[in-house]
Amino acid sequence: MFNIANELKKLPNNPGVYIMKNKDNKIIYIGKAINLKKRVKQYFQKSASHTPKVKQIVKNITSFEYIITDNELEALILECNLIKQNRPKYNILLKDDKTYPYIKINLNEKFPTINIVHKHNKDKAKYFGPYSNATALKNTIKLIYDLWPIRRCKKQLKNNKRPCLNYYIKKCKAPCCKFINEDKYNEMIEQIIDFLHGDSRLIIKDLQEKMKTCANNLEFEKAIELRDKILAVKNVNEKQKIESSSEINRDVIGFSRMKNTGVVKIFFIRNGKIIDQSHFFLNGTENRTRAEIITEFIKQFYSEQNFIPKEIIVSQLIDKNLTEQYFSKLAQKSIKIICPQKGEKYKLLTLASKNANMILERLKNNHESKFQIQFDSLQKILHLETLNKIEAYDISNTQGTNSVGAMISINKNGFDKKNFRRYKIKNVVGPNDYASMQEVIERRMKYNNKPDLLLIDGGRGHVHCVEKILDELKIAIAVCGMVKDDKHKTKSIFFNGNEIYLPNEILHFITRIQDEIHRFAISYHRKLREKSQTLSILDNIKKIGPKRKKILLSHFGSIENIINASVDDLMKVKTINSDIAKNIFDYMQQYRY
Repeated sequence: MFNIANELKKLPNNPGVYIMKNKDNKIIYIGKAINLKKRVKQYFQKSASHTPKVKQIVKNITSFEYIITDNELEALILECNLIKQNRPKYNILLKDDKTYPYIKINLNEKFPTINIVHKHNKDKAKYFGPYSNATALKNTIKLIYDLWPIRRCKKQLKNNKRPCLNYYIKKCKAPCCKFINEDKYNEMIEQIIDFLHGDSRLIIKDLQEKMKTCANNLEFEKAIELRDKILAVKNVNEKQKIESSSEINRDVIGFSRMKNTGVVKIFFIRNGKIIDQSHFFLNGTENRTRAEIITEFIKQFYSEQNFIPKEIIVSQLIDKNLTEQYFSKLAQKSIKIICPQKGEKYKLLTLASKNANMILERLKNNHESKFQIQFDSLQKILHLETLNKIEAYDISNTQGTNSVGAMISINKNGFDKKNFRRYKIKNVVGPNDYASMQEVIERRMKYNNKPDLLLIDGGRGHVHCVEKILDELKIAIAVCGMVKDDKHKTKSIFFNGNEIYLPNEILHFITRIQDEIHRFAISYHRKLREKSQTLSILDNIKKIGPKRKKILLSHFGSIENIINASVDDLMKVKTINSDIAKNIFDYMQQYRY
């Protein structure tokens, strides 16, 4: 048994990482400390200054581990790696931690090629990006190939007598057959580099002159094609129109949050131009300061990336110097983290934060307005005085066995999953949905925070049985049945003795609720059924108790695999000796085919 009080006394004064675990031995939080003893002890000291998040963590801690390091920087590196690997519940987690692609021009080759890569290496190649939008990246590559006939095949550059198809369709100058010299080819590469840097003036001028020539020669199809290319180049430039006076590569990280949802917006600035942008939704931001959230975000984000720009602009940060050291070590170059209060960088930061806030507002409005409209419409159809909360109910069983009830809660913000409930039927024998439903309703109505409307999976009979139990309990709540057709699709509702056919939008709303309550009920029923099936087989074997059942299922993965296991296979399992293995094997004979 892990004794927290005793283990706290053994903690060292070294820097390192601490790992908090719950009763299931699962990691729930990982942190770093300059002094492990002082930091970990703080969690278990009674303090009014503890945040709700810390209180929640401490409530669930049953044990902890730690790893000492030589210094705080090593602790930070280890913390980032462990969070990435274990993804603990109470650490802030990115919903999108992927790496982004780059355009690479391989200047090490005699006739350079262009590729999409995910790793930014320290070589003599030119890299452009990162690009968060894969479609935009592919369109940019396609435009380059349309404008410049550079090679894209992997042919050897010597002793080729015939070029590939791209040469014949005028998409390549065939350097593999020496149809173009290095100087001419490299002129095209320089133009492509200028284009990716955002300087397209000469390209547009050249295309415009060619378009005029084609128009004068009555080659209108070619002129239209050139016009479309000019528009495509201008469109790429338009996306890069926000400029900085500095040509340093930098990322600008804006942040906004609403309730328990946080959004980070990143502007990727390369050579003074915003070439791309991306946003991330964050979990676990409640009861955390902005500085904590931003610090944890950038540590996780850049530990996943192959390229870190020279400057990272954020509004605030914890351990700025330490984080700079960590990123500089990762990137093998000097990295600066800047928290500007005024000037050009502050304006960029404000713009990124405004964009993050707009994403949150759009998310909130789309979600809330949709449910608000559906609640208001249903309220009018049913002529209810108020409708702020709905509860839906369903019963699930297999020929009366493992009978369960389920309830889901819905408000104007959507499905309220914290208030979903499951009920194991206790007082009803056999397949009696009406009596089972009455039992569930009676048990639920003992508690407060009652809904304005009950939606019951079923028709007239189900509604009447619920209304009867509510009358007995002297509780006045509107009851509505969700009626399905012969194909088990929602077709109408039953309310006040009448079947009501709904407009499509409200019917879809009711269908969504009916599908969700059915899913929730049947998942619980299956869980109980599988558990009872497992127990009925393993419980009859001598010397197989709850612990060995758990070990057997963990080792083999399913009852079927245990049934088909040999004695030797069974003996490989911890705590299973030859006698117990033979007992299991002999008992399972009856289930083998």
